[in-house]
Amino acid sequence: MSYFRITLHRSAIGLPKRTRGVLAALGLRKRSQTVFHPEVAQALTSKQLREERQPEPGFWVERAVPR
Repeated sequence: MSYFRITLHRSAIGLPKRTRGVLAALGLRKRSQTVFHPEVAQALTSKQLREERQPEPGFWVERAVPR
């Protein structure tokens, strides 16, 4: 199995909140930290992505998150 090697080269200080969220989701916390994530077996089509993101029946959003 092949992996992506992702390294954080610069500090996240001063970056937009959204970008810092992406770094946190990737598991990057410190400068020069490296994480490995496995490659996906098969790329999904846009229709498959849309279906995957659909909430389950009976799901509702109580309150929208401010952005």
